[in-house]
Amino acid sequence: MAAERVLVATANGLEVEATVVGVDPVFNVALLRVPSLRLPYLKFAEGRAARVGDWIVSLGTSYNTQPTQSLGNVAQRHREPGQSLLQLTNTVYPGNSGAAALNIRGELVGLVQGELGSPDLAGGDGAGRSSGGASFAMPVETLRPVFESLKKNGSVAHGYLGVSTLAASLESDREGGPSTPIGALVEGIVAAGPANRAGLRPGDLIVAFADERVETPEQLARWVLATPPGRTMTLVWVRRDTEHHAQITLAASPERVPQWLAGGETAPDGPKRVAELSREIERLRQEMERIKTGEGDRR
Repeated sequence: MAAERVLVATANGLEVEATVVGVDPVFNVALLRVPSLRLPYLKFAEGRAARVGDWIVSLGTSYNTQPTQSLGNVAQRHREPGQSLLQLTNTVYPGNSGAAALNIRGELVGLVQGELGSPDLAGGDGAGRSSGGASFAMPVETLRPVFESLKKNGSVAHGYLGVSTLAASLESDREGGPSTPIGALVEGIVAAGPANRAGLRPGDLIVAFADERVETPEQLARWVLATPPGRTMTLVWVRRDTEHHAQITLAASPERVPQWLAGGETAPDGPKRVAELSREIERLRQEMERIKTGEGDRR
């Protein structure tokens, strides 16, 4: 955390210094301790997870430090390996990241992450309200283990696969058409890592993780990092024209802020390795075309 001091402001204007217990950059959560204040705290929602249609009240603070609140409901649940998101109809204001999402009993059901809206409409009505995009919150079932780990250890352990990857895509048949991402191309393997033990090799194309299709290296990295070490997941990859499956038990990331958070590690061999992988991507592109038309051998 880059800040030298962290101050907490109360509703009556009092400012007190807080101690940073822990920060996790993957889930974008920090835990603070304010020993000089005795205030009531929010309770985590117990029992069933928030469902589509449930009422949600979001309470936060905007960039200009004004309190904000909005009423909405859960529009959809997005599930991904190691994490999920609640899509809300609540209005999100600039600076609302980290706002509390509460149920009708005042219990915490999630932490607001932000809003997807039209960039040219940002700022909306001129009163600090953003345009009517989709707002998202990290649900309490994802947040609570992060909170407990920060409280106990000051950090969160993240999953580790032990590979570095590059993007792979299929070019459109139409000239100038968009390319289609097809997975994460393995660039390098860590000798003692889970991927090496499972038999992956440079040049393999990872296409699925935990029964979810992998389209980009960043997506794979996010899912691996969000999965606790020791968890066994299904990994699917393509080598030449054959599909391989394995159950892989993730190790713990050796880095407090994993390099994968920035989209992957950098290979030590520069231009030569890039040229080799470019040829490999072209070969995989041709093989994926054969697989799509049913000509590939599948196992």
